[in-house]
Formats: sequence, structure tokens, C-alpha cells
Amino acid sequence: MASLGVGLGSGPYCKARDAQPTSFDAVCARWHRDVQVAVQGRYRVVTRGNSALALGGGYSTGGYTWVEFTTDGPAYKTTERAHWTNVEASWEGRHESGFSARLFLGYAWMLNPSSLGCVGWGAGSSSFGHCTTGHAGDGHRLFYLGAAVGWAFR
Repeated sequence: MASLGVGLGSGPYCKARDAQPTSFDAVCARWHRDVQVAVQGRYRVVTRGNSALALGGGYSTGGYTWVEFTTDGPAYKTTERAHWTNVEASWEGRHESGFSARLFLGYAWMLNPSSLGCVGWGAGSSSFGHCTTGHAGDGHRLFYLGAAVGWAFR
């Protein structure tokens, strides 16, 4: 099975427009309008009745911003175009009516990590230095978990 997806980028930090400093406006404006593209292939390795275990892999690209979600200090990284490859395992189930659901767990790694740069907030901000020293390798690899529902017409 193969899938192709196209969408627009978004993210948790840029959604809080009133909380971000104005020097970050250009990053968030670009990120919201950026086109995201993904292609994925899956192969069912075990099938039992209407259920299947599948393994897959894919590629995606688009704008990307990494935000630190801890309390040791703010750190933000961004790139206009990140390229990712990923592998995942999934469980798929299909009802006789055609309703289908899929749960998946995956791991992705960035193919161009040198393009991901720290963002500073201007004079007097310690976020840039904190980002470059404390988070040099962060944001290049991601675990992800998801669910999908749909309808099969066969």
C-alpha cells in the first residue's frame, strides 16, 4: 500500500500568536504557509481476518520548527525546508462495512540537520546561547504515534 499527503504546516508555538515576541513573527508566518509533502509505503507482514500488522517507510519534506518544552530555558530552532525519512509499524483493522482504522508508531530522522538553526530573540536574550550549547543535537530525530480512520470501498 502507498499513500501521498499534502498539507500546510502549523505548530504549537506559532499558534500562540500573543505569547511570541515580534522578532519571531517572520518564522511563524513562513511556517504557517509552508507546504508539507509526504509519501509512505506499507507492507502487511501478518494478516488475520480483518486485521493486519504492517511495516512501512517513507519520506517527507516541509518547513519545520523545533521548540523546547522543558523548564530549563527557551530554545527554538527552525528551517524553511526539512527533509525526513521514517520507519513505522502499524496495526490495521477493517470492519465488513468498510470502516477502517490504523494505529501506528514510528521513528523519523532528519536528512539535512545542518539546516536547522537556533533562533535568537534579540539583544539581552539568552535563548540563542542556550539553544546552541544545550540543544545542539535536538530536533533531528523524532518518535511519533498516531491514528488514522477511513473508509474502504472494496
